[in-house]
Amino acid sequence: MSGIYVHIPFCKKRCTYCSFYSTTLLSNIDKYIDAVCREAVSKSFFLDDSNVTTLYFGGGTPSLLDHTHINRLYDTLTKVFKMNKLKEFTLECNPDDVDDRFILGLKKTAVNRVSLGVQSFDDNLLNFINRRHNSTAAVTAVKKLQECGYTNISIDLIYGIPGQSLASWKDSVKQAIELNVTHISAYNLSFDEGTPMFSFANKAPDDETCLNMFKYLCAQLKSAGFEHYEISNFAKGGFRSLHNTSYWTGIPYLGLGAGAHSFNGKERFWNNEIKVSGDNIVWSSEKEKLSERDIFNELILTSLRTKEGIDTGKVNKYFAEHFNKIADKYCVDGLLKRSEGGISLTEKGIFLSDMIIRDFFIP
Repeated sequence: MSGIYVHIPFCKKRCTYCSFYSTTLLSNIDKYIDAVCREAVSKSFFLDDSNVTTLYFGGGTPSLLDHTHINRLYDTLTKVFKMNKLKEFTLECNPDDVDDRFILGLKKTAVNRVSLGVQSFDDNLLNFINRRHNSTAAVTAVKKLQECGYTNISIDLIYGIPGQSLASWKDSVKQAIELNVTHISAYNLSFDEGTPMFSFANKAPDDETCLNMFKYLCAQLKSAGFEHYEISNFAKGGFRSLHNTSYWTGIPYLGLGAGAHSFNGKERFWNNEIKVSGDNIVWSSEKEKLSERDIFNELILTSLRTKEGIDTGKVNKYFAEHFNKIADKYCVDGLLKRSEGGISLTEKGIFLSDMIIRDFFIP
């Protein structure tokens, strides 16, 4: 079992907080699709003939692709990899792209899950973070997709935005629930160096306000029937993100396209930015072999974020003493709980997860 991620880096304009690789040179889309198809063929060995069960087109803004681009990529992948057991094919979309013409094209593809980058239902905040849609467009996009038979719809929300009040956040959560989507991802805004948002870090809501935003989100989504299955992710029954779950559980995945990352269990690979070579678009790749310490830290970072937590059978015996010492400490404090063969965060522990994960890490 494995997954494939395809990075589509094109954007009409850049969001002020985004640190992912992106470009606004939309004229290169056709050449880029050619390059990804070539890369897929060259990486045919990577997944060791395992069944690909999830496919994810992320970005950037994958909804800028025409359905013919999506189908060309999909057809190439089905020829190169074992895709006959594919369960989930996600396309990230900007709400502003989801009109009748877009959905007509989408229906001609194998996409069965849509992830909408809503971020907020406050138009002032959307303008501040340089999103090109407004709240009305977000609501319209969800309803159009639902009317056309799409039930597996996820929306992203962001809290901790400079100028965002608790009242504004509560309104966004309320509107998200009323849309009756099946999955919600909510992230505390990052102020990454190198992004325009970095200069506004000192204007963000304070930690207590952000914590209250998160607590409110958790309580409201629980009441609305969502399962809190990963720190930032909530799903109704049967609608967990299968692809993202593979990241948190160590399932191998192949990343295609500029800026994409891959993982085979022992090594990480990543692609660099687009370069033009004659009439073609290319990118170089790098890799890193993970040490036993790296693998242990990776297990902590990913698995502890999930509802199921860490399978203690996967903990390297050389780090078991350290692991159990930290685990026992937080179990006594009521921040972790043990179950048969595993250890996971309690509801109280979720709010202090960064501290707990940091204490487990081996430098």
